[in-house]
Amino acid sequence: MINLPSKKSVNQWRFQRNVKARKRLYSKLSKMLANSVPVKEALIDLKTRRVEQFGRTDLQSIAISDWVSRTGSGENFAKSLTGWVPPDEQNIIAGGEQSGRVAETLDNLVGILNAKTKIKSTIVKALTYPTLIISIIVVVLAAFGGFMMPMYQEIAPGIHWVGLAKSVSNVTGFFADYILWIFVAIICFSIAFSLSLNRWVDGLRVKLDHFGPWAIFSMLQGVSWLIAFSSLIQAGVTVKDALKQTSLYASPWLKTRIDAISRRLGDYNLGEAMSKAGYDFPSREIINDLSTYSKYSGFDQALKSLADDWLEESIETVSSKVSQLNLVGMLVGAGVIAFMALGMYSMNGQMQQYQMQNF
Repeated sequence: MINLPSKKSVNQWRFQRNVKARKRLYSKLSKMLANSVPVKEALIDLKTRRVEQFGRTDLQSIAISDWVSRTGSGENFAKSLTGWVPPDEQNIIAGGEQSGRVAETLDNLVGILNAKTKIKSTIVKALTYPTLIISIIVVVLAAFGGFMMPMYQEIAPGIHWVGLAKSVSNVTGFFADYILWIFVAIICFSIAFSLSLNRWVDGLRVKLDHFGPWAIFSMLQGVSWLIAFSSLIQAGVTVKDALKQTSLYASPWLKTRIDAISRRLGDYNLGEAMSKAGYDFPSREIINDLSTYSKYSGFDQALKSLADDWLEESIETVSSKVSQLNLVGMLVGAGVIAFMALGMYSMNGQMQQYQMQNF
């Protein structure tokens, strides 16, 4: 028997996907809590206003109503969010409750979500153009092999291509015959690669994290983690507890690195523990800076500044790599066009020779 998802779980999934809605709610709650309004009263007020304006079937109305019900039953605010917000956000809010600085934590969380939105936008831009170029190249090669080559064979039946003409015939014929399998292979590879990013944690992966797409993934994961970590530290959570909070629902890749730092924290300061962990996480430069900052007062502010600066640097780095990928895409596209043009020129010459010999 197939167990279909409940209506509540579908609504929770939809709400987790709605970053803008969560940011607005976090901002409203933060302002209310900063003005000494208790969490329960703030939630009740938000629920009342939302229901009056948008009705009880509105997604935010449903979410806030559930939070009101659960906090009314004795659960704390962070616990009432279970299922409605991603685990990492729930962990950060729990840390804010633990330190008694929920309003400030919610403000920091809005900043984290803005940072993640920037990062995702940069990644999408990075992948769009190269993906488009590759798709066009595959389709053009397949179309030439599937439509143009048969026409050439009709005009010059039995012709044997040589040189560049033969290469074009073989390449385009391959793409024409296997285009569906090629796209299936690309899709399968993309899915496998995406899944491996969060699940492949050790061995060769440690070295690959310094190269290509793995390096971009490692950098962006490190930025997101450092922003969340600094937010917890600013909220008054200890370094040890902040590491535990960010590790609780982390992916296997991220959890492995956080736990490795935690195990060495008792004998070393934060920066030194990161260095001894052996993963170069979040980055060698950050580790070097934290090894210095960990020894002095004002660590929480230094950490926040470091996280903000690294975010901007990371976006610039990814943007630079986008330009490089775009250039590679243009060069590949130009190369394929040249290959096809020279191949067609060679084919036309060989067809003329064939017709002169046979007619």
